[in-house]
Amino acid sequence: MSSDQECTIIVSGGGVATPFLVAKNRVGESELLGSLTRLSNEQGEVLHLPAELDIATVRFMPVADYLRTGDFAPHLIAKPGTLPQLEGLTRPEDNNDAAEKLAWVYNIATKLSLGDLQMLAMEKLRTLYPLSPLQLLVVTKIIVNGSDWDPQGSLMPWIVDHFAEYYFQLMEDHGKQLSRVLQSNDALRMGVHEKLASDPSMGLRGLDG
Repeated sequence: MSSDQECTIIVSGGGVATPFLVAKNRVGESELLGSLTRLSNEQGEVLHLPAELDIATVRFMPVADYLRTGDFAPHLIAKPGTLPQLEGLTRPEDNNDAAEKLAWVYNIATKLSLGDLQMLAMEKLRTLYPLSPLQLLVVTKIIVNGSDWDPQGSLMPWIVDHFAEYYFQLMEDHGKQLSRVLQSNDALRMGVHEKLASDPSMGLRGLDG
């Protein structure tokens, strides 16, 4: 990629400014990023991510990978005749780490209005179904607390189904956290309750045996 096709995004976290080299055309996918004032130096154009977005440097790293290359790890593996999977996940802990990372990518993509990155993060997150009950709470809290999260978006049915399936185990093991997450978003709470009302038996997942 030539220098006239690149620019630098500066993310300040913990008092340290970290530069990320990215592709200009992908920066242009975001109305917010595209509206930032661009300064020039000997390395080219530089954009400073607004501090009020409250984006941690470590959380921005996979987003920067996407803005540079169009993808980020963990990568999707799609083989003919099989469901898509994420590369390199061999242990349950790997799935948990990947789920949390993908939730943060979705959160930041929402803040920056990067629709294609939102869809990519969502596609990858769906391969991890089903999440453990505790990880579901962690992931949902990250996503629902994202700036301008759209409760009518295509990720909502996936989250609602998860909560409805594990509802009684969540109540039994993580009741306070479940209550806080559901109370934080009216659409999520109503969706879960409506799902359970239509089929109460689906809330029994995780209680077998």
